[in-house]
Amino acid sequence: MADETTGLPVPRSTISLELIATIGCADCDGPEQITPTAMALFDDGRLAVLDRYAPFVRIFAPDGEFLRSFGSPGQGPGELGNDVGGMYFAGVFLLPWPSGELSVLELMPAVVETFSAGGKPLWQQALELPMAAPAAQAFAPGTGTYFRHSYLPLSDLPDVIERCVIDPAGDAECGQLMTATELTGTPPEGARAGLAAAATPQGDLVVADLGTYRLWVLNAEGEVVRQFGRDIPPPPKSQEELEAERAANRQRRERGREEREIDPDRPHISPAGVQVDGAGRVWTRTMRYTTDSTVFDVFDDSGIFLHEISLPVPTLLDPNQITPFVAVGDRLAAIEPRPDGSARINVYRIVTN
Repeated sequence: MADETTGLPVPRSTISLELIATIGCADCDGPEQITPTAMALFDDGRLAVLDRYAPFVRIFAPDGEFLRSFGSPGQGPGELGNDVGGMYFAGVFLLPWPSGELSVLELMPAVVETFSAGGKPLWQQALELPMAAPAAQAFAPGTGTYFRHSYLPLSDLPDVIERCVIDPAGDAECGQLMTATELTGTPPEGARAGLAAAATPQGDLVVADLGTYRLWVLNAEGEVVRQFGRDIPPPPKSQEELEAERAANRQRRERGREEREIDPDRPHISPAGVQVDGAGRVWTRTMRYTTDSTVFDVFDDSGIFLHEISLPVPTLLDPNQITPFVAVGDRLAAIEPRPDGSARINVYRIVTN
């Protein structure tokens, strides 16, 4: 990128991640023992964590200190989900409000459950929406705008991208922006389109196609205001990954089921692999390297690729982790799976030089 006046290259900012807190442990019995499904960062740096084995939300201070938990099993006011085989399907997304309230989008049934900053139940509202693809949801707290890539299970109706305006006082109005095919130009492969989503601080929506590495920025009316991406080949799967898929096909064949086509390549971007920080930079969690590190591609707010940032933590994805990482303001939090099956959350400060 060159200066329009001098024609000389404009130096780009250097971005790095500085670890400031770690939450979670494998050998404790207290609230620090977490199995995170979804998480959210408040503007003041507090972290909310929804656990898959416990029907409540835990709140941690910016330094990682446990503050409080709230919620209980059930489907009434203040209750989060039901116990299904030892797992609580308490919610599919967390919406942190600037005033400190927290909304939990529940899966069964589809309702918004909102709590005060101290954990008191405030209101509950059912949503007349089809099921959301967990990996493609986004929330812009400043405008109360919630986006989701939605579909009707067991139907041939097209995937849609929806926009809801949610009032923390207890109201939600939703509408369809477009179908996924209208945006990407291609029909979904298999059951659903492979999309990830994030919201900008201004309330726009960023949608990424995991396979093609194309990204779109949509305004509140659903108009595409920017489009960008990376023109790089898809990452090939390892021999171990391919053999695991072949073994799964052999098991399907033995059970008389149809085999699945094996793609030799991985997607470019991981599921739920897009976030936007407070400076408007777009972070994508890539799939092109080994499972012993996490690598992000970072774009500026105009879509220009800046550079990649690597963290020495695993990229192994747990399908129950709806938000493997989140970014708000100058902070980024990422779930780190541990070899013993536990997990912890590392909170970083985004440093710009």
